[in-house]
Amino acid sequence: MVELDGGDLVVLTTDPDRAAQAVTAYALEYDLPLDDRALARLRSRWVTFERQPEGDWLLDDAEPTDDLATRVHYLLG
Repeated sequence: MVELDGGDLVVLTTDPDRAAQAVTAYALEYDLPLDDRALARLRSRWVTFERQPEGDWLLDDAEPTDDLATRVHYLLG
């Protein structure tokens, strides 16, 4: 589970049920508002992560066939 600047949540799993469980647990732990509508917006995406020189990570959309592509579940904040 990663929370990006702006509140978007990224769950590093290919399993939608586990992604929903992780988001729910994270929301409860950090007292974030979460309802069934929010979980319905949880989407599977293929992305790449690239380490930037200043130490931050860049997340970019990818195709499943791209080198280093990783399937995640993504929830807009």
